[in-house]
Amino acid sequence: MKLYMIRHGQSEENLRKAYSGQMDSRLTEQGEKDALGVRKVLQGISFDKVYSSDLSRAVRTQEIALPGIISEKLPLVREISVGNLEGKKFEELGESFILNRSTYNFVPYGGENYEMLQERAKKFLEMMSKEDCDIVAVFSHGGFINVVLGCILGCRVTNENALSDNCGVSVFEYNDSRWALRKWNMTADDKLTEYNGEVI
Repeated sequence: MKLYMIRHGQSEENLRKAYSGQMDSRLTEQGEKDALGVRKVLQGISFDKVYSSDLSRAVRTQEIALPGIISEKLPLVREISVGNLEGKKFEELGESFILNRSTYNFVPYGGENYEMLQERAKKFLEMMSKEDCDIVAVFSHGGFINVVLGCILGCRVTNENALSDNCGVSVFEYNDSRWALRKWNMTADDKLTEYNGEVI
């Protein structure tokens, strides 16, 4: 089974350089353009199932990227909760925040930490491994997709070392009870690449 994970387009909080976490932040005009771009990347792929985070920036990205398809909303793939930091600009926060951000530890602010997000990612991958589908699309968030990557690679992955672009597409494959990374952060500017003779 191939799993396409797509980060949402630019949100209002992305533009403000602020934390959105699990607050509902709408797409900007650029975010809508991002979603139109990813439509070209996904064009011609016949998805057996489409999921989306229930946050509007992911839902709207899916609606634009795959018009006419209604996704199943999946709160499990929401962004990491940053607690009371939601809506605050990075520049307003001090050095302790920078350390917490680099380690994905928002527990001091009433949010989640890396291990909590990792547990969600593991549950998600277990759920996907049981899907009776060949190709699945999931519209999610940068932090969550990073941690999914970390689960698959067996290492710690955060925004410091692997943040995907807005509307970046990453492709994972589940085969013989194992997950593998096939493509990371493919954007509308990239050409579709080949893997074992198949377009991924």
